[in-house]
Amino acid sequence: MRKKYRRIYAFTLVIVFFVIAPILVLYATGYRYDFGDNRVIKTGVLSIDSDPRNAQITINGEETSSKTPTVVKNLFPGDYSVSISKDGYFAWEKSFSVSPNRSTSTERVSLLKSDNSTLVTEERASSIIFSQNDSYIAYIVPNKNKTVNLIVKQQSTLRTIRTIEGVDPDMEFLFSNNNGYIFSFNPVTNNIERLISLTEQYDVLVSSISSISIKKLIESSKDNYLYAITENGLYQIDTNKGTAEILISKTIVDAILIGQSLYYIEEREDVPILLKADFDNLADSQEILTLSHNGEFFLSNIVQDYLVLHDSSNKELSLIGIQNQYSLNLNKLNPDVTRFVWSPNHNLLLFYNDFEIWVLNLELDQQELLIRSSGQIRYADWSPDGKWIIYSHEGFIKAIELDERGKRNIIDLAQTDNIPFSINNDKKVMFYHDSSQNLFQKVIQ
Repeated sequence: MRKKYRRIYAFTLVIVFFVIAPILVLYATGYRYDFGDNRVIKTGVLSIDSDPRNAQITINGEETSSKTPTVVKNLFPGDYSVSISKDGYFAWEKSFSVSPNRSTSTERVSLLKSDNSTLVTEERASSIIFSQNDSYIAYIVPNKNKTVNLIVKQQSTLRTIRTIEGVDPDMEFLFSNNNGYIFSFNPVTNNIERLISLTEQYDVLVSSISSISIKKLIESSKDNYLYAITENGLYQIDTNKGTAEILISKTIVDAILIGQSLYYIEEREDVPILLKADFDNLADSQEILTLSHNGEFFLSNIVQDYLVLHDSSNKELSLIGIQNQYSLNLNKLNPDVTRFVWSPNHNLLLFYNDFEIWVLNLELDQQELLIRSSGQIRYADWSPDGKWIIYSHEGFIKAIELDERGKRNIIDLAQTDNIPFSINNDKKVMFYHDSSQNLFQKVIQ
């Protein structure tokens, strides 16, 4: 009997081997048997990753034992809902289509932090402004003399670097493009009246330098030299000597100094002309472009060999190729641009109006409509990693992902109607204020 049982047992193992072995071979080579259709199907692969990693993965509502990054193999072709979650972060979810004999990747999903905001200062701040490179915050607070002080803090350390006492509360304050100064701007006369240095620790009234009415100040790489646009032309200001010397006696609309080149818009018989001149020889200028006579133009720094020209009156944006004199007019594609912001790596351009957000990919020369809304979009900026757009919309600061596959994830980061907010890329934090003028910071990545 024992010999008989051994033979039965051995025969059973042989049968199991010949049944299981092909299945294992098929599984190892990417095939599975579909019992519903009673056929063998070539499977696909789903690669899942996130930043930060070690996040929980849920597929079609069922938690997996794997953490990011991972590769899920031998999936039947079809659509899969993938959710990635981690403590302290907003959950991310998207559907992906898995195809036979192919690998589908979520790419490295950028997760945003869900931690609560923290109060920056207990002072009742108002007229809050942020520097363009996210280095400083400035705001007005009341003082004991029933006037107001201007407080300037570093964003990275929240250390107060300057306190300017007794400022005029009716003035508007603006950071310079290079963040070396704060300008006091009179909204009634449209003139700059005060110049506050953030590095040299000087504070001067523009009227003490000269009697000219300054519409705009332009910084330079030379210490203590500024360039002023007035009704009479372009001036060079020596803040040490307190003198102003005229350089161009023409009607200048706007100007920007890049290296040794001066790009400026000159108005000739009500027709704006964009010109370029070597700063050592301003008399020899080169015409680049004739502009629309009914526009209100502003110039921005060169990025990716493009000079940005914004017509705020007609809400038109143009990129002007400096190397080859080629002009790319975004208004031909989208005729309503209120503001624009370059991505952290300068390869994408975010531009928007009251109801739409667009992104231009310079490498592909393609623009994409990110969102269209019936509610007003009041302000927008990039996340530190450039994978999300953060914007103010209907009482919230929201974030929308760039990934266009399937439905985009949209997250509410903070509740406030006040703008602007500021994104500090180095510290990966957002600064914003509420209706009570409390100033907060929130870590977002």
